[in-house]
Amino acid sequence: MATEASRLWIYGRSGRMGKVLARCVQAERDWHLCGGTTSAGDCDAQNQPLALQDAAVEVIIDFSSPTGNAALCAVLRRARLRDKLVLIATTGLDQQLLAEWRELTDKLGLRVLLAPNTSIGVALLVNAALSIMRTCGTEFDIELSEAHHRDKRDAPSGTALYIAQRLCQQDSRYVVRSQRQGPRQAHEIGISAVRGGKIYGEHRLAFLGDDEEITITHRALSRELFAKGALHLATWLASRGRGFYTLEDVKL
Repeated sequence: MATEASRLWIYGRSGRMGKVLARCVQAERDWHLCGGTTSAGDCDAQNQPLALQDAAVEVIIDFSSPTGNAALCAVLRRARLRDKLVLIATTGLDQQLLAEWRELTDKLGLRVLLAPNTSIGVALLVNAALSIMRTCGTEFDIELSEAHHRDKRDAPSGTALYIAQRLCQQDSRYVVRSQRQGPRQAHEIGISAVRGGKIYGEHRLAFLGDDEEITITHRALSRELFAKGALHLATWLASRGRGFYTLEDVKL
């Protein structure tokens, strides 16, 4: 990052992750928290584009919801805020909304990174899983289970879908199944979800063979890891040129 602190706006500041991110930012000398949006409704207010402009925002980190993310996209389009860095850490976005972000990125000269999970550990899990797939081919059945707190709205998690989709990209024969009926099919990646308690997030990827099993597990022990990871990814994004990026572009 530049020697001066980068001016950051948290979209979804009143949410669980927004509050944690705000605390982490305030403890970092490379970042200056210059404002935030407390809810999706705030983005519809007439003064929202002006607030972003007046605060001279350089970086926007979005920990909101699909509805909130769509509102953020609309605000940037309406205000024509150019040359911003936008880290999208919100999951559950449909293809139409992603297409709108890609279009807006080109039109306004943005740098946008889509990050369904901001944990560095999850990225390492994916790298390890891809290595196993390259070595073992189709000798193992692949099952992915995830668990989160009782209030999480989406199931399966955006992280679980991201992991499964990355594996499918490496071998196009595979398909993702999150609602199975009957026996498993060849080249199937099954996903199961558990909701309860206050689990921050756990993803367990199992390669199941006839005589052995390989399991990789990532368990989040706090929300701080996602906030620290988001700042790390925002720093990476600042080193890139204009464009729309995904976690596949980030090299650890």
